[in-house]
Amino acid sequence: MSFDIWDLVLFVVVSALTLGVAYMPDPRHKALIMSLPLPSTAATLAVGSIGALPRTGLYWALAVGWAGYCAVFFPLHRLLWRKSLAAAAEEAPRA
Repeated sequence: MSFDIWDLVLFVVVSALTLGVAYMPDPRHKALIMSLPLPSTAATLAVGSIGALPRTGLYWALAVGWAGYCAVFFPLHRLLWRKSLAAAAEEAPRA
């Protein structure tokens, strides 16, 4: 039994997701993080018995998934950031 770089990646990914979900207060964010295909992708790559075509498909699916996640998350984050700045500006005392 050998220890490959993908085994280390699997360990890091699962540990990071577990810690991230443990310290996240919002259940919606926890559900979003747990729905990401990162652990199953890392586990498939750690097994190492897949050929080049399925591995390329996994990379492609991961890239498309992250692109969709970024397309939804970043505009939402920008909108929430602007709303919070506007609310803070309204509450700031004026001199």
